[in-house]
Amino acid sequence: MTADEYHRLLTDKIKARDDLTFAMFPLNYQAGKWELMRIVSKKIGKDDGVVVIRGTIHGDEIAGALTILNYFAELVDRAHRRGIKLIIYPLGNPSGFEKGIRYNADNDKGEGNNDFLRYEMADGSYEGDLGSGKPFKRWLMSDSPEFSVHLPLEAKVIQELVRKDPLDQVAAALDLHQDYITPGLPPYAYHYAYGDLAALRPIAREVAKVVPLLAHFDMDAGYGEQIDKQGRVVPRAAGGGIFSDEDGFIVRHDGTFSDFFYRRGAKYSLTTETSGATPIEKACLVNWIWIRGIIDLLE
Repeated sequence: MTADEYHRLLTDKIKARDDLTFAMFPLNYQAGKWELMRIVSKKIGKDDGVVVIRGTIHGDEIAGALTILNYFAELVDRAHRRGIKLIIYPLGNPSGFEKGIRYNADNDKGEGNNDFLRYEMADGSYEGDLGSGKPFKRWLMSDSPEFSVHLPLEAKVIQELVRKDPLDQVAAALDLHQDYITPGLPPYAYHYAYGDLAALRPIAREVAKVVPLLAHFDMDAGYGEQIDKQGRVVPRAAGGGIFSDEDGFIVRHDGTFSDFFYRRGAKYSLTTETSGATPIEKACLVNWIWIRGIIDLLE
């Protein structure tokens, strides 16, 4: 499926409703032109809670985009019936999606297309990844003028758009991923999450009915993977030293999309992960269980 085909299918679903609006934003790469879609509840009042959802920022992780497409009507109906408004970035990396690669069509990883934050440490230095958490003075967005961070185009555009979102009203954020860079994983689910995990554990246990939870695992995903000339990932073999707990939760303040929304005050912010060996239908169902579970928690 091309990105245009994906967007056409989703546009048809949006136009069949009267409670959503959408816009397309250009992504002009050396390798060609694509567009980024942003879907928004038509009326967001100043007191409305908002859920932000993003899918497939890594282009080969198609389950995120397909979850939003396949569960779209149920997702919007469930949120709007409860008075919860939505902002959805359904296909965060359309060129990578179309080409089946992790990063964009120019193979431009930059500092990472899921790079959102820099943390200022006590000595004045900056870090992009605090691991499971350590003291810091303040955080800034990674595109702030204090830095000379190179972000790939899709990351720049998403940051520009997110800045304009009603951030003080975001009650929850979900970033929908798959893990194709941890070698040898059979079908599993795990989740990066922040804050009070107790409320999220019942949802994780619903996920466990679909695919096993990756418990007590030394996770290396995202720790210095290398990209080959075709834009595919050559993963590291060593663990990252951050372990999942008994329900598959990992707390890693790595400056990504979900870490950003946690720092902005979202009550629930998490990144869903299913291993690449997980059948796509089950990966999408895992994502849907998380989406509906978070919406229900906010009711």
